Amino acid sequence: MSDNLGGKVLIRNSIYNLLGLGLPLIVAVYAIPKLIESLGVDQFGILTIIWAVVSYFSLFDLGFGRALTQKLSFYLGCNKLDRIPLLITTAIICLFIMSIVAGVLLILATPLFERIESGVSSEELFSTLLAMSIAMPAVILTAGFRGILESLEKFKIINLIRLPMGIFTFIGPLIAIYLWGPYISNVAWGLVFGRYFTLFAHV
Repeated sequence: MSDNLGGKVLIRNSIYNLLGLGLPLIVAVYAIPKLIESLGVDQFGILTIIWAVVSYFSLFDLGFGRALTQKLSFYLGCNKLDRIPLLITTAIICLFIMSIVAGVLLILATPLFERIESGVSSEELFSTLLAMSIAMPAVILTAGFRGILESLEKFKIINLIRLPMGIFTFIGPLIAIYLWGPYISNVAWGLVFGRYFTLFAHV
């Protein structure tokens, strides 16, 4: 009976994860041609670099998110609830420090981006990188809070957050362009809003 129940839970969680990761890709098929048309090839190239950098820096938690999930699951299983507050506090402080380091590194990398023949002005590029550096705490801390939810097997909640924010990753830039104009810095600041909203939702 327990094996059957465990199988159903596994299938349900797999469906949640599939929807959370898969549906934004469908939206991307529609959004990306629109973004190329609105931003132009040069600015869209910078946007793809931003997406890649943010995805890379989401790994800058150095495994804290996964370790937090594993340790919390152990404490919950052993009913050692008194150890949980200190564990979470320590992990979040470490993640915040690493996010600040990541943001500083991103700003210091501005000269590397300026070497790219993108047709984007230095001011526009700096504003874009500043936005992404400010987003780093939200990106990295989200990994920690997601780890807490995963330890509680709250996959439905995780994907109820992941789905709209995954869609916002592609639709958000179109909204920013519509409201403020076809500039990569506007897109970047719009994505910052999305990242902090995601963090708030996890908290």
